[in-house]
Amino acid sequence: ENGRMLRNIVPIEADRKEQLGGSSSVELLWHIEEAFHPKRADMLTIMCYRNAEKAGTNVCSLDQIKIPQKIYQVLSEPRFIIEPDKSHFPANNESKNWKLEIEHFKKIKSFLENPIPTPTIYGPPGFERMVVDQAFTKAIPNDHEAEKALNWFYQRMTEHKTTVQMKSGDILLLDNRNTCLLYT
Repeated sequence: ENGRMLRNIVPIEADRKEQLGGSSSVELLWHIEEAFHPKRADMLTIMCYRNAEKAGTNVCSLDQIKIPQKIYQVLSEPRFIIEPDKSHFPANNESKNWKLEIEHFKKIKSFLENPIPTPTIYGPPGFERMVVDQAFTKAIPNDHEAEKALNWFYQRMTEHKTTVQMKSGDILLLDNRNTCLLYT
């Protein structure tokens, strides 16, 4: 997103049914921020400006899920592809407020053209991390075992979620390496 550190995420009419932060009529599926990118943020801060709708933000930490060894093994192998969503494309990052550095987007384009399989869970025991973006992650072609394990994982996150209903002025600080979000 052109190196921006802060983003105002507001509903965008054209994106209302997309799996994007600016959507307004769909539930955003389980994800960490910028899961596709190897240099994604470690931490994520969400500040609520208003919430008249009393919308919830669902969170689930990797620590909340007991993963059987067989499924853990599958999820920790490079058997998954994560694609960037369209908010990371140059056309959606143009502004008269900053100069678009097109060089920054070459790497993102490579993630689409030459995807590199990645594990969903990585790291040493006790310090595991996850890379999840349900709408943009899929098992490598014809890997039904990986697809099944991934679906199992999403179901467990839904079962163990915590819903946070933020109000104006609230700030939510999340570890983007082991906590997933699901916006309703």
